[in-house]
Amino acid sequence: MKCNVEYSEDCVQETFLVAYQKLKGGEEIKNPRAFLYTTATNFIKKKYNEIQKENDSTVNLDEVEYLLGDDTVNIVIDKLDYKELSNKLKNILSEKEEQLFKYRFVDEMQIKSIAKLLDITPANCSLRITRLRRKIIAGLKEYLQKGDWHVG
Repeated sequence: MKCNVEYSEDCVQETFLVAYQKLKGGEEIKNPRAFLYTTATNFIKKKYNEIQKENDSTVNLDEVEYLLGDDTVNIVIDKLDYKELSNKLKNILSEKEEQLFKYRFVDEMQIKSIAKLLDITPANCSLRITRLRRKIIAGLKEYLQKGDWHVG
């Protein structure tokens, strides 16, 4: 996501508006600096998620970096273009796995929240995410070893 001054200003304005409303309502803010920081962070995450939903729902290369680790990613970045990598991930994952991937790595939802959505225990959700991560890594490594990618 590109940095946008307007989005930044909106987040700052919303943060101070929340603080003002709390103070005006008679609420005491014990640690104003921490409160402002946390509130601003939440608004930034919210805005980021809104922008992500507006954009194409393809997989972000940053999530792939997180999943594979730096060593493998350096090889991948040099050899694959973004669209090809996104399509490969979609081919590896089932519809349910793709949704789980989106919840955890795109929307950055907490495991407890995902578990609640899927009506499973947090432990089961964590296990599914671990298996999903292993499946993605194995699938992409196999894909890279075959060499059936195009040099961008």
